[in-house]
Amino acid sequence: MTATSEQPTTRIPGQARLTPPPGTTDPRLWVWIADDLRQQLANGQITAGDPVSITHLTGQWHVCRQTVSKALRALVKDGLLICCPGLGYRVPWHSQPDPGTTT
Repeated sequence: MTATSEQPTTRIPGQARLTPPPGTTDPRLWVWIADDLRQQLANGQITAGDPVSITHLTGQWHVCRQTVSKALRALVKDGLLICCPGLGYRVPWHSQPDPGTTT
């Protein structure tokens, strides 16, 4: 067996090979999903107040709900998402400082 410089891929039966988002070297799928969502947040594709759907992500990534949930919990831990019981995951509204106040 020879070492290659290719990025890791995961084969899901009946699906095309999944490749990680650019810059991701971790082989765990939930890390790939979390990194992809971080990139979307940084690029403004997902903005404050937007819901983040487990169902949508499971279909997009062809993974189980537990994998997506683990990725979303990692983003909650990092402060990038909030979990609202009964409403799901959302991008938080970060309060803006009052322009009349000084720091």
